[in-house]
Amino acid sequence: MFRILTLFLLPHILLTACGPGDGDAGDTQESIDTRDAGASTASQGQASSQVAFQLPERDLFPEGIAYDPASQRFLLGSLRKSKIISVGLDGVVDTLAGRSELGQGGILGLKVDPERRVLWANFHQSSEQLNADSSVPFRTGIHKIDLDTGLLLRSYSIEKEEENHLFNDIALASDGTVYITSYSKGTLYRIPAATGELEAWLSMPEGVYTNGIAIGPRGRSLFVAGNADVYRVEIGTNEVKPLEVPEGSFVGFGDGLYFDDGGLIIIASYGNQGRQDYHVARLRLSDDWSAITEIQVLDREHSLFGYPTTGALVDGWFYYIANAQFDRVDGQGTVAPWEDLSDTYILRIGLESGS
Repeated sequence: MFRILTLFLLPHILLTACGPGDGDAGDTQESIDTRDAGASTASQGQASSQVAFQLPERDLFPEGIAYDPASQRFLLGSLRKSKIISVGLDGVVDTLAGRSELGQGGILGLKVDPERRVLWANFHQSSEQLNADSSVPFRTGIHKIDLDTGLLLRSYSIEKEEENHLFNDIALASDGTVYITSYSKGTLYRIPAATGELEAWLSMPEGVYTNGIAIGPRGRSLFVAGNADVYRVEIGTNEVKPLEVPEGSFVGFGDGLYFDDGGLIIIASYGNQGRQDYHVARLRLSDDWSAITEIQVLDREHSLFGYPTTGALVDGWFYYIANAQFDRVDGQGTVAPWEDLSDTYILRIGLESGS
């Protein structure tokens, strides 16, 4: 356990690491120096994202983030290290669950069920994971974890049918039903509250790789990011339709997706002259939720972006992972040298004013 000062408590302090270390240095770090900085801005001057907090564990490679309002702490999952850490408002960083509790498998999308005190965590096994055991069949699935103790309550999994098939993101209904996207397979899975069993629920249109997912406030519709579109899925009828977009507009390949104030917040990427650019945007929706009426870019190409992935809505702010750094580990699990990695940054941007 170690302690950091966090920018959402002290908005003009930027956290800095004590220095480089070995591949697991972040697990044993005990103190962090701090210095004054301002809010970080995008290179194009468009963004107003601020650094919320910064972690010195450079090889964390986080994909999923969630927030527990009861304990007032963030949860981040490591795609490489098969663990979930917590970051409290008091600045304390701890490990909620590690490989001894969760077994082999990198952590992806996270979702907190605050009423039932459960954390849902998608996982997948591959050769990129630290100390991966390739002698057993690789699987993908979802963990049900006690939010207070970190103990594994149950794990659901399926054997991977192809290398890049993985459970990706999670939406949660008010009754506790869990909806799960599966990248490359194009199937939505769910765990109904009534049965508690994992089932392959709905097939998306052919060729659609699903990623981010959000549920509407009345619990009747899901919104799913698939390829460069966002789809609306009617839970009662299984009807799937892409949201219409304004002429000449482009959403991008969505990762994190969140329903907020009658619209959607999305973290998306798009190809730009042979490279990937990223933006965080608000998708304003029509009254019947069938169309996107406006795409308002909140942040584009922030100077700290390095594979931004997912986020969490907290009291009018959107907190999100700025740099998952997935380009810093190859298909054999070899990580770039420590000096070529960056600290892990969580940014936040205010949503109340739309800026």
